[in-house]
Amino acid sequence: MNNHVSSKPSTMKLKQTINPILLYFLHFIISLYTILTYIPYYFLSESRQEKSNQIKAKPVRSEPESAYRSVNCLDGLASVLYPGCDTLDKVFMYAKNKFKDKRLLGTREVLNEEDEVQPNGKIFKKVILGHYNWLSYEDVFVRAFNFGNGLQMLGQRPKTNIAIFCETRAEWMVAAQACFMYNFQLVTLYATLGGPAIVHGLNETEVTNIITSKELLQTKLKDIVSLVPRLRHIITVDGKPPTWSEFPKGVIVHTMAAVQALGAKASTENKPPSQPAPLDIAVIMYTSGSTGLPKGVMISHSNIIAGITGMAERIPRLGYVMGEKYGGNLIFKPTEIMDRIYKNVMNKVNEMSSFQRNLFILAYNYKMEQISKGRSTPLCDRFIFRKVRSLLGGNIRLLLCGGAPLSATTQRFMNICFCCPVGQGYGLTESAGAGTITEGYFHSYVIGFVVPNQKELTELARKKGLKGTWEELCNSCEMENEVLKVLSEAAISASLEKFEIPMKIRLSPEPWTPETGLVTDAFKLKRKELKTHYQADIERMYGRK
Repeated sequence: MNNHVSSKPSTMKLKQTINPILLYFLHFIISLYTILTYIPYYFLSESRQEKSNQIKAKPVRSEPESAYRSVNCLDGLASVLYPGCDTLDKVFMYAKNKFKDKRLLGTREVLNEEDEVQPNGKIFKKVILGHYNWLSYEDVFVRAFNFGNGLQMLGQRPKTNIAIFCETRAEWMVAAQACFMYNFQLVTLYATLGGPAIVHGLNETEVTNIITSKELLQTKLKDIVSLVPRLRHIITVDGKPPTWSEFPKGVIVHTMAAVQALGAKASTENKPPSQPAPLDIAVIMYTSGSTGLPKGVMISHSNIIAGITGMAERIPRLGYVMGEKYGGNLIFKPTEIMDRIYKNVMNKVNEMSSFQRNLFILAYNYKMEQISKGRSTPLCDRFIFRKVRSLLGGNIRLLLCGGAPLSATTQRFMNICFCCPVGQGYGLTESAGAGTITEGYFHSYVIGFVVPNQKELTELARKKGLKGTWEELCNSCEMENEVLKVLSEAAISASLEKFEIPMKIRLSPEPWTPETGLVTDAFKLKRKELKTHYQADIERMYGRK
C-alpha cells in the first residue's frame, strides 16, 4: 500500500492568480503564523514524533538485498490474525461471537433514479436512496448457514466449484460466507465481463450452480446459458425474472430466499459437515481479462488470511459509522473514482470568487509544504478544507484506492483536501496484492522509443513541410508528434486498449545493433542499458525534467 508520494511538492503546487504585492503580504502573514505556532507544536507533538521515528521494520538478513519485516514479526511472517482462526469460516465465527448483535451489512432502498448531465456532456445515473436496512453479525451468519445448507440440498458438494456473477451487495457477502462455511470453492467473475469471457470462466471451472442478480440474468446470462452445458441451477439474489421460457431444458432458476428456506428446513445441526482446511481453495478469482481471456487465480484460505493479517498490522481499525444522519449529510459515500473527485473539486474551486479561490490555493500550497516536513495543519483543516471533507461524510480517517493507477498529483490532492492518508494498492488484487511505497518509477501511461525507417520518415517530413538532417528530423518535436499520430491511428485500428497506446515517443536516429551495446547478438533488448542510454528522454517524457 502506497501512502507516500516522492514527487517534489514544488512541482505539485496549485498556481495563484493574485496581485504580487498582496501575495507577498499573505506569505508574510503565513510565515509569521508558522513561526508563532511552531514552538507549541514542537512540544505538543514531541511524543508523537518520537513514536513516528521508532524503527518499525528491520531486514530479515544482513545482506543489502534482504527483505524487510515488521519488528513485531521478525521470527516469521504473521499468518493468522486471531489464534486458531486459520480459515475464513473460523474468522467469521470469531467475529460473530464477538460482535453478535452489532451491525455488519447495510442496504439502502433505491427510491428513484435520475439522469444527471455532467459538464462534459456525459450522462450518469443518480440514485435517490432511502434509509439503511441493517443485518447484524448473527443475521448474516444464520442466512449464510441456511444458504450453504440449501446449496447442499441442490447437489453442491465440498471442494467443488460454484460461481458468483453479481454486483457488489450484501447478498454477495452472504453467499461468499456460505461457501467458506461449507468448503465450496467460490468462482468470482466481474459483473462487467462480456459474454465470451463469462462462458470461458464458467466452462473452465465446470460449475453446475451460479449465483447472480435478476438484472445480470436478464442482460447477460440469458443469452449464454445454452453455451454452459454443465449448468443446472441459477440462484438469483433479488427475486425471479418475469419470464422463464427462454432457458434451456434442465436449468432451474431459484431465488436466494427459496434456497435459504430449503436450507433452514433441512438443517438438523449447527455445524457444517465439511469444514475447510487452511490450504483448501477458498476462491478462484477471475481477472478482468485486460490481456485476453480472463484467468482464474486459485487462492487458499491461508493466503487470504495472511494478506488480511499483514494489513491489520498497520490498520487496526479502518473507521466507524456515526449515529443515524440523513437528509443533507452523508451516511456513506458510494465508491468514486478519485480522479473524478479531484476534477469535481477543482471545478468547484474555479467557480469561486477570485479571493476565495486564491485563499484556497494559498492554504493548499501551505499545507503541502507542512506535510512534506511531517507537520500537521489543524487550522487549515478546520476552516479551509472542512467543506471539501464533508463531500465524503466529514469523518474519513483513511482512503484506500485500488483497481487502477492513481496519479501522484491526485493522490497528494486527496491527502491534502480530505485531511487523511491516501493509500494506493499496487499489485494483483487476485493474489491479495502486496503493499508498496511509491518511488516515482510507476506512471499511468506508456512511452515508446522508435527507430524509424529513414525513407518513410523522410517522406513524412516532406509531406509536412519539415526539413533538416536525419538527426535533426529525429530530434524534432514536430516529427515526434506526427509519428505519434500515425502510431496512434494504427493502434486504434488494431483495437488496442487505451493503456497499450503510447502517449509520448522518442525518435532514435541511431539503429539498435549489437555494436551499440543496446541489444544482444541475437538482437534481444538489453533493458538496463537502454534505460541508462535514454534516461534523459525518459525523464523528459514523464515530465520530471
